[in-house]
Amino acid sequence: MVLFFASVLLAVFPEPGGAETATVHFPHDTVYSLATCKLPSGVVEVVIVSSDQSRVLRSRNDGLTWEAVVGARLERNLAREILYRPGSQGPSFLIGTNYGVWAYDPVSEQVEAYSDGLPQNDRDVIDMDGPWGLDGTSILLTRSGSLYLRGPQDLSWTLSHATGQPALPGQSAVAVSPGLQDGASGAAGTLVAGVNGMLFYSLDSGAQWNVHPQFSTPASSPQDWVITAMALAGNYNQSGVLVLGRGRSETIGGRDYGELWRSQDFGQSFQKIRDLDTAVGALQATPIGPGGDRYFYMAGNVYPNYLHYRDQGIFRSQDGGLTWQDFTNAQDFILERGPGMGTGEPLETRVEQGFAFDPDFFENGKLWYGRAEGLFQSRDSGEHWQQRRFRPEHEARGIAAAVDFQGRPLVFLACYGSSTIAYDGNTGVPVILDDACPISYQKAIAVSPNFDQDGTLVVAGAEDLVMWFDTRMAPQNPWGLTGWVQPDLADPLTGQRFQGYPRVVVFSPHFDGRGVAGSDQTYFWNAWENPPMRTSDGGMTLERLDQLKGGGEVPFMHTMAVAPTYDASTAAGRTDVYGASGKTLYRLNDVEWEAILNFTSEVVAVRVAPNFSRPTNPRLYVLLMEDPYLLEVLDLPGGAFSLDLNTDLSPVRPTDLVIPDNFGSQPVLFASTWGKGVLRLDLNSNPRRWIPVGFGFPSWWTDSIASLPDFQQSSALVVGTQYGFVRGEDFDDAPWQKFTLSTNWDDVETSIMTYAPNDPANPQADRPWPWQDVAVSFLGSELEATGGRVLLTTHDQSYLLCSELASAVVLQTYGGPGTGSVDITVRDFQTGQHLRTVVQDLATLANEPQAVSLRVDLTGLQAVKIQVTADLDPGESFAFDGFLFDR
Repeated sequence: MVLFFASVLLAVFPEPGGAETATVHFPHDTVYSLATCKLPSGVVEVVIVSSDQSRVLRSRNDGLTWEAVVGARLERNLAREILYRPGSQGPSFLIGTNYGVWAYDPVSEQVEAYSDGLPQNDRDVIDMDGPWGLDGTSILLTRSGSLYLRGPQDLSWTLSHATGQPALPGQSAVAVSPGLQDGASGAAGTLVAGVNGMLFYSLDSGAQWNVHPQFSTPASSPQDWVITAMALAGNYNQSGVLVLGRGRSETIGGRDYGELWRSQDFGQSFQKIRDLDTAVGALQATPIGPGGDRYFYMAGNVYPNYLHYRDQGIFRSQDGGLTWQDFTNAQDFILERGPGMGTGEPLETRVEQGFAFDPDFFENGKLWYGRAEGLFQSRDSGEHWQQRRFRPEHEARGIAAAVDFQGRPLVFLACYGSSTIAYDGNTGVPVILDDACPISYQKAIAVSPNFDQDGTLVVAGAEDLVMWFDTRMAPQNPWGLTGWVQPDLADPLTGQRFQGYPRVVVFSPHFDGRGVAGSDQTYFWNAWENPPMRTSDGGMTLERLDQLKGGGEVPFMHTMAVAPTYDASTAAGRTDVYGASGKTLYRLNDVEWEAILNFTSEVVAVRVAPNFSRPTNPRLYVLLMEDPYLLEVLDLPGGAFSLDLNTDLSPVRPTDLVIPDNFGSQPVLFASTWGKGVLRLDLNSNPRRWIPVGFGFPSWWTDSIASLPDFQQSSALVVGTQYGFVRGEDFDDAPWQKFTLSTNWDDVETSIMTYAPNDPANPQADRPWPWQDVAVSFLGSELEATGGRVLLTTHDQSYLLCSELASAVVLQTYGGPGTGSVDITVRDFQTGQHLRTVVQDLATLANEPQAVSLRVDLTGLQAVKIQVTADLDPGESFAFDGFLFDR
């Protein structure tokens, strides 16, 4: 057996010299697999299978916006493979996961389980394939090395062949003739499978299988060749052309190699066509393209221009796989900030990648390509590529609500790229806190329980922990400041400033930044890299909470809650702080964590009852991913115990839990779910069951949920989703309202493509080229920027491109001496028709460097392409901090 060869193909080496420091965050936008179809309306649908952060998504507007594909528990499993199966019995996408197959009908938008016939212990799908445009049989390969077949009229999968070889991601592949016909023999009945270095083939639609004599030796070490990808020509039934990619690792150093083989006699014999500097990561055949040729496409396992894989991009062959060229398009991938290990993707899934051609490929030459580093699109048959985004920058990973000093309810979002956004909780009118938040990619947010008096907000994210004090109020905090403050917290163990990626932050219920009598200035946070932390002086200093009762290391607490009984004034009172890690619930006793309960499922959220008290009501609630789903916990002096509330959340994937403040009189809890809206549970109901809240919740994934402070009067809930937040009320006939009116793109947004045609170092003027990434202080010591950094160019006619839905585009840049002029041109996304142009001489706007916002208003919400061009004389520069888009 191969010793987990997938890790070898990933080229897991130390980062090259000059790599980014550990505090720099790289957006995670992984794509494992993708497929396309044309709906009866003529609209093209693209479906991608992504990582846990986004799962399965569909787009019907060429990737501008995406919706979650959910149902029948699909969202509870790790999807890795997808194929489109057309046919007279109803078209569907087949989605392979780590626990079976699901079928998604793009017309009805329904998802159903599709694993009938697969044994319970053999449902981990490694690869799938099927014919084009026909009622043909689909094939899948499981981790055990078993091959299953299912025709469109079959009621279940049937075991076709057990190879007896282990099938692992990155070293296994299946393929069929695009013209496969059920029951046919010869070319029309050809199926192939590469498993652990061996090539298995069937020439009779899977009735019998044989091992090809040229690829008959199983791999027994990482240095042995394995088959990583295969593709049969679009006209295989006539041409007999098949291409096969392989990979292996060297003995010393661990880097990988690849090679490409080709058959032109229906697989009877293969000839090696070329050697590669990395394993073959993906192969794709296409139908006839705009030029009248059929193509093959090939991508390497290692990202272009990363580690040892240099000056090689996406290859294309238009002579049946004999010769290949990449049109020097490796430069199109040069803007990636975190390739390889920087993607944050686990080793096993980092090898997943794939192509998909547009249903109208013969007319538009459009291709999609996905891998760990992102989603890419070509509009010219693979000669040029642009990165596309699917994980929105205003995804609200964290949400919090409070009342401000004017008595207005505010909703705060911790966004994945748009930093922090504040909205009016009733009207949805957005207010960007300001453009200088030190953190662009955020995870958690907490608001002071006395926000109307102290204006205090804490945000946790990729680079650090930061605080914001309401700029409309006089300072009411130990810092004596307003706006963003980055606490200079020193770790008492190391003496060094705290660094990490905090993913949870919670206030003491008695926090008050003013320090009034009877209050405290305590909040807690936890990062992967450190034990839980506490500050008792409003963020001036920190305390490590790294002691575990019984010894050992305190684990990362991914959810935390503080009970109203917490008393910061005494050691005995500094308790009733709860955290969960994996399947275990912990309680903090002053400085020591104690494991008080173990569960049978992963904990999703821990929430204390608002009327928690001692000794009469030490009650909290624990939301679990699996059965029993929701537990009531009583943390009594004699020991904690849990009560199963006998509720069923099996049809959905819960993401968060909120308990409104009126829980004491109305014991109702609310859970957000992945793509299925919000559910409510009345603990007084009999039987207890989760009921949908309101109607019209969009098909978006959710991350977080909160209730407005006036819930007792308004019954209002706010939910953090992939596109900002939605607001609803706890009434059957209340519609959910989408509030995504304004978003902020930082300059690190992955789909912003920069070009510098006049940079002498740029070998290809028509392809992307990086600008300088500099601290904003480089421009002026008093200037600020989102994330603290900007993109800078000193080369005339440098430009950037991006696409978005917007009613107005606002460029965030800088003016003053030496800043040149800028041209903002907006065109229609589909047609390219010119809509608006704004030209501004930035140097005339100020006598010293200052932030500038240039607005381009459009006639309503439109899908647009934006080009920003710098007109620079020698010695001038242009700095780009990001965009603000109004919707």
